[in-house]
Amino acid sequence: MKERIHVRVIRLQQNRAFRRLAKYLLTLWCIDIPPEVQIGSDLHLEHHGFGVVINPNSRIGDGVTIYHNVTIARTDSWRSLLTETLPIEIGDDVVLCPGTVVLGGADGLSIGRGTVIGANSTLRCSTGEWEVWAGSPARKVGSRRVAQTEMQGLVSVKKGIMPPTESNGG
Repeated sequence: MKERIHVRVIRLQQNRAFRRLAKYLLTLWCIDIPPEVQIGSDLHLEHHGFGVVINPNSRIGDGVTIYHNVTIARTDSWRSLLTETLPIEIGDDVVLCPGTVVLGGADGLSIGRGTVIGANSTLRCSTGEWEVWAGSPARKVGSRRVAQTEMQGLVSVKKGIMPPTESNGG
């Protein structure tokens, strides 16, 4: 899938020659994603990423979907920028619904692969894989285990590897 223009502009920040232009365009779109953020492939910013703010010490995995007004920040912003802190890590295939606030501290925070964080939730702790979290403060409200099995089968078929069945020794 082709990346939308705003995701291309976010990646354009990596090029020093275009950094100022990219920052200007992102400001017009109300997007604050610094060039220090490590972004995986196939990032989806729904609703053009309006109001998205991401801390520079963050890592975003492959296939992540971020809706509008999502904030990924630190609870210890009073600390010196020179203080070594662990990053906020967003795993592959994560969905951050509108208004989600992810707050990590000095010891970092990790959102597991395939996890969905519900709208207007405030997440302050790490999650496991394929979970559903919602509320303020966010709590685990479900699991996506069935979706995980379907996703693994789909990825295997795309790669030409058949999922395990009784006929092929699975």
